[in-house]
Amino acid sequence: MSAYIVLAVGRVSELVPGLHQIPLVKVVFVLAIISAMRHREDLASATWKSVPPAKLTVFLTGIITVSISFSVLRSATFGLITNWVTLVAATLILSIKASRGWPSVKTMLHGTVFTALILTIAAFTTNEAGRAGYSSNYDPNDFAFVMVGLLPLVVTFGTISRGKKRLLYFGTAFFLALAILFTQSRGGFLGLIFDIIAMTFLLPVAWRGQLQFRTSKSQVIARVVLLALIGVVGWQSLPGPARDRLESITSLGSDYNANSDTGRIAIWSRNLPYVLHRPWGYGAGTFETVDGLFGGGRYQAPHNTYLQALVELGVAGFVLFIAVIVSSLRYLYVPADTEPENHRVTAPDEPRAFARALAVGLIGLCISGIFLSELYAFVYWTFVSLSCAVGIVRRMPSGARGAPRSGWPAVRRRPEHGTDLTVRPTAKPTTSVGHSVRDRRIPRKIPELAREKLCLYQGARRAQLLCAATITEAVRVQPKHGTCADLGAGRRRSL
Repeated sequence: MSAYIVLAVGRVSELVPGLHQIPLVKVVFVLAIISAMRHREDLASATWKSVPPAKLTVFLTGIITVSISFSVLRSATFGLITNWVTLVAATLILSIKASRGWPSVKTMLHGTVFTALILTIAAFTTNEAGRAGYSSNYDPNDFAFVMVGLLPLVVTFGTISRGKKRLLYFGTAFFLALAILFTQSRGGFLGLIFDIIAMTFLLPVAWRGQLQFRTSKSQVIARVVLLALIGVVGWQSLPGPARDRLESITSLGSDYNANSDTGRIAIWSRNLPYVLHRPWGYGAGTFETVDGLFGGGRYQAPHNTYLQALVELGVAGFVLFIAVIVSSLRYLYVPADTEPENHRVTAPDEPRAFARALAVGLIGLCISGIFLSELYAFVYWTFVSLSCAVGIVRRMPSGARGAPRSGWPAVRRRPEHGTDLTVRPTAKPTTSVGHSVRDRRIPRKIPELAREKLCLYQGARRAQLLCAATITEAVRVQPKHGTCADLGAGRRRSL
């Protein structure tokens, strides 16, 4: 699944010359299905019917499939059904089935980091009219849109890592944010601003080997100051035309989007009334046709994900699309977040950190989608699939999540109040045949004489443990006179 995320979201076949003729996404997709079928016994027991965001996504793909019956351009709708619907539905199901524990879900999330690295390199090595990022199917706005969603995940990987890995992740995040600015995408710029503000207040802080979710005011101020310094450095490194274009977001009245027939405001006002003519929609993938045939336009893209859903899929499809986003955010939330047992949690609760990162990234995509046509972008639906996977793991008992793959130190238990002794966990005593002395079950294959000796040994060992427990209990009680050692020695003599 990690390789599939890299190929589907990063579109590596379109960025690397010569690979566009090879259907790498479909090849990896088929291999993922074969691997899942060969290891059916290791798959998770959850199904798409038990996960609310997955259920709503399946219903939405059903509306897209049915829309071919009333589509004004059936060839475009049929292309979406055979390609997009199939891949999204399969990605969703495979992500749910692969969510057997946190290690497997974390491996899928690593695919987003590789995707971010590939897109950052591609953005700095390609350009279109002075704007960073260009390929056969990716323009600078698309680059910025995808990178806005990936940024919180890369930052979270840096937070939970240590040493050189942390520097590598944070360095990737810095250049990722810089690449968003170099694309000069104003929608991506707004999404980046939201990402930075949300990460400042929502993402955890690594402190002394632990993840601290409730940050103090001083830590928030320190984050703000650090981000301000980084922002100043990044802004000053932009060329003059890039700064002028991004600054124009405060004066949209003089922009072409407000004055031109091909601008966004003209497109929105021209096509929005046609929703009332056909509330059930015009068919998936037909917005440009609607703009040209019915709106008298120039077959322009909607430049608004929500208007695209409303016109193409009708009121029902639009409501389902919003419901999928809201349901994904709600599924990432677990009530335990509001009332944790303490302020600090350790590595086993890494899913909580990534749940917040996914929520920030998904909302950032929604903000950027106000100015872009990204209803069928794979990054949207990959985030929905990953939200389902992380939500499933968060609802598992702590012991069923699997051991986290991180370098976090083991948690040390503090001694009980009122004693000067440190209680250290000891290994469970076992017999010479490997059975616990507390286990009353004795293998039947052991000869009768050996069984009798084993029973006698267990009885003696139990008495030993009882004495040790009695001494420990006596040590915990603070006497008014004498030391714990004297009390323990006296107690031992009395026994």
